[in-house]
Amino acid sequence: MCVRDSILLLVAIPALLAATNDAQTEATKKELARLQGAWKLTAVEENGRESVLPEKDQTNWFVKGKAFCGPDGKQLSTVQLDPTTRPKSIDFSYAADPAKMIEKLVREGIYLLEGDTWKTCVNTRTQGVKERPSEFSTKDRPGWRLLVFKRQSP
Repeated sequence: MCVRDSILLLVAIPALLAATNDAQTEATKKELARLQGAWKLTAVEENGRESVLPEKDQTNWFVKGKAFCGPDGKQLSTVQLDPTTRPKSIDFSYAADPAKMIEKLVREGIYLLEGDTWKTCVNTRTQGVKERPSEFSTKDRPGWRLLVFKRQSP
């Protein structure tokens, strides 16, 4: 490779990175728009076993902008998506002490949006060595939790 080709390559790399970032940003906006609204929690799986959910915990989960809110309407975390990964990644960030807004904790996960179903598998560990889930199963994966939501009509 000659010097001229090297210079052209160095000039092209930032443009390629910018185009990649723009595509990721646009894909993220589209996916976040698809998550907006009310959701009913229909299933929770831990250690390969489905949990029985009280009725009050099933309804009225919300995504508003980047906020993930619980049944009481209070924000539980912020959501960060990367739909360009395979599987698609999702992070839930929140403060260890919401009153003081200190120590940001992150639960790393993956997600899948199919029609009116939203599946997310998260690692419940927020500190130390973490492993982002790579599949929608918790069998033989202590600390992983699979959540399945169905969209609620407005």
